[in-house]
Amino acid sequence: LEGVKNLDELPQPEPLRNLMAADDGTAHASASELQPLVALFGEYVVRCLVSKVWALREAALTKARLRLKEFEAEHGAEALVAPYCTVLKMGVEDKIAQVYISTLDLLDECARAFGDAHVRRGALCPPLEPTISALTAKLGENQQRVREQAFDALLDLAHCRSVGPPHVAAMVLKRLGKKQTSHHKWRPIATPLRLRKQLVDEFGLAKPGEKAGEGGHGGGGLTTEGVMGFVEANGCATHNIQEVREAAKELTVAVYLRVGSEVERHLA
Repeated sequence: LEGVKNLDELPQPEPLRNLMAADDGTAHASASELQPLVALFGEYVVRCLVSKVWALREAALTKARLRLKEFEAEHGAEALVAPYCTVLKMGVEDKIAQVYISTLDLLDECARAFGDAHVRRGALCPPLEPTISALTAKLGENQQRVREQAFDALLDLAHCRSVGPPHVAAMVLKRLGKKQTSHHKWRPIATPLRLRKQLVDEFGLAKPGEKAGEGGHGGGGLTTEGVMGFVEANGCATHNIQEVREAAKELTVAVYLRVGSEVERHLA
């Protein structure tokens, strides 16, 4: 873990076999997923990554970030996609805020590196999907800081040339479950609505008859049907929580500014 701050204060990580045998959900990864990580990072770093001690998990994420450029020069960016996406998935699902924040720092570095290296979207997006999904779920967290960080991370991914808005839009336009759309809850709906508005503002909407993501514009994966269909399906405009109604109103206005009267048939 050379290069990690306060290295001398960290304890020794548990043996990897003991951590995997425990099977208590701490690792957030299977043995088959960890094998490529051991090959790339070494067993010690992986032991830290799946340790029960959160400071060790955070240190392992920092080490992975510090070695990203070195590994890219040695193996090439595309060869790093699978192992780094596994690390990102593990970190973004961590319940400790410091580990989660370190994961977002690593995600930012990965997005920049993979984008600069022109990694193909087809190579990056499938293994990155669990991370995007987990970040989308974080939009409904109780802690405002967690929600805002997930919001910013997803927006940054939409701007990453190796990810792009269609893949983020596809995830945030999924219909929410009944537990998420309860009229007693607003965060799982209001914050995603805000993100959809931001995507519409920054990437636009597909034109009528044009598939999302096509052509010179293509709406970045967003269509009027998809956006307004989400508002309708989840009862956003009539929600009893004001934050949800306001977010739905702002999104509807953003859509109207793009497509005009086409939005009116969704307002009945």
